[in-house]
Amino acid sequence: MAEPRHRIRIILLVVFLSPLLFYLAMVRLSRPVFSQFPFAYSLAPQGDTVYHRLPAFSLQDLRGGSLTDSALRGTVTYLAFYSVRDTVGSIVLMGNLRRFYDNIDWESYDRVRFVLVNTGDSLNRYLPVAQRNAADPSYWIYASGDAETVRSLAGDALHLPEFQGKTASDLPLFSSQVALVDKAGRVRKYYTGTDLGQIRKMEEDFRSLLLLEYPDDIKDKKN
Repeated sequence: MAEPRHRIRIILLVVFLSPLLFYLAMVRLSRPVFSQFPFAYSLAPQGDTVYHRLPAFSLQDLRGGSLTDSALRGTVTYLAFYSVRDTVGSIVLMGNLRRFYDNIDWESYDRVRFVLVNTGDSLNRYLPVAQRNAADPSYWIYASGDAETVRSLAGDALHLPEFQGKTASDLPLFSSQVALVDKAGRVRKYYTGTDLGQIRKMEEDFRSLLLLEYPDDIKDKKN
């Protein structure tokens, strides 16, 4: 009888500890990571801000079409990199971006895109997850590309820390950073997408960007 009781105790202990371990994992993932990104902008000698522009790129979307940098011009874009194999990190990132998405006043402004670039899953593995997580496809774009294109965009162009020094054969699965790209294709800022505090900052910055730089784009609900 001692052995069955011992097993029961172990099972009860695992059941009791599982929520705690999950909570600790979430806390660790959501800790603010305030990495410095000197590449988002630079200051000209006269004091003007010169923003870094996204280079030309071409990715494939879920419909089999191409997604290019020029197709995103004229929209405020949030660009992130993820893999369905990094389940915890991706779930937290997606959940936080959906929280931001749900708080946007779409009746007043709809020129926003969320571009989620897959970092190397096979199409059979990636497609069902992307379709299940997708919100309105007009605003959410799930894209993929060959390993070298993804590495070049995330590492060389955006300088994301996780991709720095990597080759196409050893791409990381996930980056916690989300890049804000303005309507002109300029990288304006980076946020830690797994940190709720940073998501709130994204919301504040988004409203400020619209009011200060794109006020004519905001729709008048009275019309």
